[in-house]
Amino acid sequence: MKKLFVILVLLLAIPFAFAEITEEQLQMAKSLEGQQLPEIAQKLFAKNEVINVYMGENQKFQVNIQSYIIMAVEEGLNPKPTIDLKITESGFEKLTTTQDLKTTLTELLDSKDLKLEPHGFFKSIKFGLAKWVATTFL
Repeated sequence: MKKLFVILVLLLAIPFAFAEITEEQLQMAKSLEGQQLPEIAQKLFAKNEVINVYMGENQKFQVNIQSYIIMAVEEGLNPKPTIDLKITESGFEKLTTTQDLKTTLTELLDSKDLKLEPHGFFKSIKFGLAKWVATTFL
């Protein structure tokens, strides 16, 4: 489960300090392209996913995953995402500066500073069960 959150941190760990994404920041995000999701993440995510990431009020981008490989990280939102990932700016700061990732993730999920909102009935059940397991047993 920790590997799943590490890949999510990597997806979020792009240094967005401004509302607009600079060319340098976009290139840093694109460096994730071609990386395969960890095996634990493959059990949670579908083979093909489109994740819209919302950070704070104005920073938005999408991550396209095909065959468990990050194929594209792009500015803007996809009109038909399979998952929305929302994180507050303070949550992002905590996530990128923490020494105890597991505890911080649990706190962020509990405080609603980090939200995973899957689209679709079965995906919602799968993520709900995974969140329950993570917060109950980890």
